[in-house]
Amino acid sequence: MFLPRKWEMRYPRKVWVLGFGMFVYLTGMSFLWPLITIYTTQQLGGSMRIAGLVLMAYQGAGMVGSLLGGMLYDRYGARRIIPIGAVGTAVFVFILPWIESIGIFAFILSLSGVCINVVFPIMYALVGERRLTYCT
Repeated sequence: MFLPRKWEMRYPRKVWVLGFGMFVYLTGMSFLWPLITIYTTQQLGGSMRIAGLVLMAYQGAGMVGSLLGGMLYDRYGARRIIPIGAVGTAVFVFILPWIESIGIFAFILSLSGVCINVVFPIMYALVGERRLTYCT
């Protein structure tokens, strides 16, 4: 790896893999905000105020998803919840381009926000666990 030797020895390889996966995931997700704003204003005909409200609903749903993800991880574990969050995200994001109503767009986008953010507390909990059972 391209990191100082003392860092490599401090964290197991699985933590680095998980961290790299989160980096890729978050980088991809960072493209959503400008694209959602452009799509809401130019394709759906909404104002910038409406685009801001859509993004606010998306992030509010994301906070709910984070809380839900932590609760579901404690109850069912990572192996069940991460794939559900990933598939739910894929399904809802796949539907978005065919929606022509801003209200329905905001609703489906909020559902995708829940699914996307279900994964984050699980990833952080996996790093906190010394065993990293999901990655083995």
